[in-house]
Amino acid sequence: MRFVQKPIDARLLSGIPVKFSAGDILLLPDSPWQEPIWDAVDQALSEGATLGVIQHDFIPLEHPELVPPENTEIFRRWADASLQRAHYVIAVSQTIAAETRARLTKLGRRNVGEHCVTAFRNGADLPPPTRSDAIRQELIDFIGPEGDGPYVTVGTVEPRKNQSTLLAAISQVLARAPDARFLIAGIVGWNGKPIAESIRQHPGWPSNIRHFSDLTDAELRFAYKHAKAVVFPSLAEGYGLPIVESLASGTRVFASDIPVHREIGEPHCVFFDPRNPTRLAEVLVAHHLNGEYAASWPASEYELPSWHDAANTIVETSLRYAHRYVNNRN
Repeated sequence: MRFVQKPIDARLLSGIPVKFSAGDILLLPDSPWQEPIWDAVDQALSEGATLGVIQHDFIPLEHPELVPPENTEIFRRWADASLQRAHYVIAVSQTIAAETRARLTKLGRRNVGEHCVTAFRNGADLPPPTRSDAIRQELIDFIGPEGDGPYVTVGTVEPRKNQSTLLAAISQVLARAPDARFLIAGIVGWNGKPIAESIRQHPGWPSNIRHFSDLTDAELRFAYKHAKAVVFPSLAEGYGLPIVESLASGTRVFASDIPVHREIGEPHCVFFDPRNPTRLAEVLVAHHLNGEYAASWPASEYELPSWHDAANTIVETSLRYAHRYVNNRN
């Protein structure tokens, strides 16, 4: 069994079914929750294909209050259908790998959970800059001169990303450090409109607080590089890309104290209780006024993977598990 990179099969673009055979690997890299794919998947399995699943999180099941109500049951059906069929699962973190094993055990597939679940790390690099990249003047003006940037928060504006706690903390920070500035980057998502309105109605808007909903990769890279620090207050994550993207930029990170953030961020992040705005304000004031936690991330001590590394890991892991499955079957 070997992996060969081929041009895109024209049948995939024309809608002609792809024929699977023994030794082929079918990998589900994401969760098209409502797509009716299972007849096709079962056909591939009947023809001898090995099924792999990349598991990003179980947030709709573990934190249903943080997602649209209808998503919980839709996701449950998808998760159960994929895990009941999977020969192996690659999780985006050890935290999610543990949740995957527990879910497989609940589905009566303890053996798969114990022997066919592993984790990989997402890439920390943004797409490389191009000649056409441009940074809008509005962003440049708000970020300001080198060494005096704002605190940056990246993530969809929604309850799960917890910008409400950040806003409460900002009010306390500005009372003690009126020159501090905060840049919130992210589209407005589910139940996010009231939060976005609160950002614009905050007394610090627009001199101390700004919201950008459409940063390009180049602008996001610029914001990370020039941030005073990055604040990531999310209540639930499968991984936490802004953390590793910030660390890869050499920027200090203040992250919510949840298990997956400890996994990917220790010992380089400063952690805070995501439901305690006063504690977050305290660490930000200490950082802003007194220089505490000021050392940038020591890149030489911890190697962050690229997306190329992540893709190679997925391919190598898939080949290893598929080879094991074929040998056991034979």
